[in-house]
Amino acid sequence: METEIINYITMFVTWATALVGAASLIVAGLEKIAKLTPTHKDDEAISTAKRWLAWVIAILDRLALNPDKNSAREPKGPDANS
Repeated sequence: METEIINYITMFVTWATALVGAASLIVAGLEKIAKLTPTHKDDEAISTAKRWLAWVIAILDRLALNPDKNSAREPKGPDANS
C-alpha cells in the first residue's frame, strides 16, 4: 500500500516536471513570436504564462527536496577528508 502511494507520487512529480518543461519551451517560443507583433496584448499573455510557470516551478522545487548548493558539495563519509 505504501509503495503504491510512493509510486503514484513519483509518477505525478515526473509527469508534472515533463509538462512544465514542455510548457516552458512553448512559452519561450511564443515569447519570440510575440516580440515581433505590434500589439501588447500578446506580450501581457506571455508574461502571465511566465509568472504561472515560475510559480509551478517553485512548488516543484520544494517537492523535490533539493539540497542547497553548499551542502550538496560537502564531502560525506569517513574517508571524505583524505
